[in-house]
Amino acid sequence: MIMKRIVMSFLLVIAFSLFGVQNLFAQERSLTPYEEQYMKLAGDAMYKIGDALKETATPEEKFVMGLLMSKKMEPMQQAETDYERFVATETFLNEFLSPYYLFTPGTYFEYELQSVANWYFTEKTKLKKNYGE
Repeated sequence: MIMKRIVMSFLLVIAFSLFGVQNLFAQERSLTPYEEQYMKLAGDAMYKIGDALKETATPEEKFVMGLLMSKKMEPMQQAETDYERFVATETFLNEFLSPYYLFTPGTYFEYELQSVANWYFTEKTKLKKNYGE
């Protein structure tokens, strides 16, 4: 029951971080088409991470990942503009998924995260290529 609450809290943090209430004050600038498409990709990646956590992580992994991710996601939660949210999200995903992309997984959960990392970095490369970034 506690693990279910942790996972649900984690998923809610992700949802509010990416798609939560927007700051109604003036934005520095609007997102470019690339940045808008990237945020959709980032949202998909976050859902895939959440699914991997929910379906394959042990209770101990869920607990540790919940703590780690809640701390690492603070900049996304504190972002006041769409652009700040974009930068914080990209930084988070790059830092979080890079180890799983680069190293051999040791557990089934890590294998699932490696699959997410491979998918994410492939899609990000395609997106950059499509928008000339």
